[in-house]
Amino acid sequence: GNCCMMAKVVLFLCLMAVALCEHVSINIPQEDESLSQFVRKGDTVTLTFEGNPTTGYEWALQNKLPGIVSGSTEGTFVKPHSTTDGRELEGAPQSTQFSFVASEQGHAKLIFVYRRPWEKEEPPANTVTVRLEIK
Repeated sequence: GNCCMMAKVVLFLCLMAVALCEHVSINIPQEDESLSQFVRKGDTVTLTFEGNPTTGYEWALQNKLPGIVSGSTEGTFVKPHSTTDGRELEGAPQSTQFSFVASEQGHAKLIFVYRRPWEKEEPPANTVTVRLEIK
């Protein structure tokens, strides 16, 4: 009868939703040290790290990009909120964004460090490990 047809339509809609690629945005506060995120194959993942480049510190990807993830290993700065008259706040936190595409199924481990690029011998001020589980 009719109810069987309805179930097939609902199932079809669920399958369609799975096929659509999503954009997953993750904000990472400075005090975070690790996080795990489930994403689907084909999803774009944008990681936003809080920082303050005026201090000379910047976020960088420490490890090689895993083969199942594609994207740029270079972060892009996101301007801080400006004051009401349009001037940027001095010393205001400025975020750094990294965008990746989950191209294959599997586990990807991304290690980000917050450091001054010229202080190669110094341990980073912060290290964040991001684990992506791509379904």
